[in-house]
Amino acid sequence: MGLATTDRGATHGLALFETMRAVDQELWFLDEHFSRISESCTRFGWPALECLLTRDDCRAICRDLMAKNDLAHGTARCRLWMSAGAGPLHELARGADAILWLSATAAEPAPTEIAVCKSPWTRNEQSALCGVKCASYAESIVALAHARQASFGETIFLNTRGNISEAAMANVFCIHKNTLMTPPLTDGCLPGVTRAVVISQAINRGIHFLEKSLTWQEFSSAAECFLSSSLRGIVPITRIDSRPLAIGPITRQIQQAWLAAGIASAN
Repeated sequence: MGLATTDRGATHGLALFETMRAVDQELWFLDEHFSRISESCTRFGWPALECLLTRDDCRAICRDLMAKNDLAHGTARCRLWMSAGAGPLHELARGADAILWLSATAAEPAPTEIAVCKSPWTRNEQSALCGVKCASYAESIVALAHARQASFGETIFLNTRGNISEAAMANVFCIHKNTLMTPPLTDGCLPGVTRAVVISQAINRGIHFLEKSLTWQEFSSAAECFLSSSLRGIVPITRIDSRPLAIGPITRQIQQAWLAAGIASAN
């Protein structure tokens, strides 16, 4: 069954999705992705994903898609997308024609470093969609296009209180005085799967960690900074506006820890 023109996922962005990294046909952090989208389903009053698709079936279907799309080796992008289907605009309930869609495509090589700028737009940490990975991504795409036109690879949103929230397509971390820091979820950032992995791995390795609100000054003057996302992993920030930044030892340690955790999660 295809996507109907009356599906609110297509007409109004009322859909949830997860983008998962796969290496040699093995999905990374599948349990964490399932948990996050199920929490979003609860927010919308939808059935939990596990009621519609088991984790084993998801893994098997993605493997089959990767094999058919000549992606058996290397890194692939697997996308899980849940639509709302047709229905009245004042209701959130999934319609009878709602679909669950899985796809697998080749992943672009992750950048080894990235330059970022401050977005001229803000993230609303009070938004009804705060913390939900929803298909309404136009805001992020507009902001990212603006940054790319100015020769930056990513843009950093402040929230309505003037604190760092997140990048357009990633979570944000910085290091001050050997302390790893990231904004709390209450500052409007997405509860990223890789964000949670970074926090867990940092604590396990004895890296001092703080989840705290960060001003632009604190972020832009940090000794090290990096972005985290499911597909790209850990990407060191080497320029903030015009200020160059070195790739430091904590960033390197987190990169190695994330890789090890991802490989372990696929087994």
